[in-house]
Amino acid sequence: PEFVLAQPAAFIYIVVCAILYAYMDLGAGISAWPGMYGLCVASNAIMANDTIYGFSSTVFCAIVHAVCWVLQFIGHGAFEGKAPALTESLIQALFIAPYFVWVEVLLLLGFRQDLEAGHSKGKKKQG
Repeated sequence: PEFVLAQPAAFIYIVVCAILYAYMDLGAGISAWPGMYGLCVASNAIMANDTIYGFSSTVFCAIVHAVCWVLQFIGHGAFEGKAPALTESLIQALFIAPYFVWVEVLLLLGFRQDLEAGHSKGKKKQG
C-alpha cells in the first residue's frame, strides 16, 4: 500500500518529538521512534476513512481526543490528587509528558535502570 501523508501536522510533531527525545537521551529517544512512526501511520489510516461509526473521521478523532482528555483529568484527580501537566505548561504537556511516560514504560520493562534516579528526582519536583 502507498503511504500518503494525510496529516502533515502530525508528521511534523512526531519529527520534532523524535529529535527532542533523542537529544534528551539518545537510547530512550531512539527506542520511541518506531512507536511514534506507527502512530503517524495509524493517524493517516484513520483519516483516510470517510466515516467511522457514522461520524466523519475528523469528528470521530475529535470525540476520542476530548474523551481522553476528560479521562486524564479524572485519572489525575482520582489517583494522583493533582492536575495534569497541561495546567502548568502547554509545552510540557505536548512534548515532555509523552517522553516522561515512555521512560516510565522503559523502567517498568526493566530497561534503562540508569535513568531511574534522575527520573525519580523529576517526579519529586513535580509532586
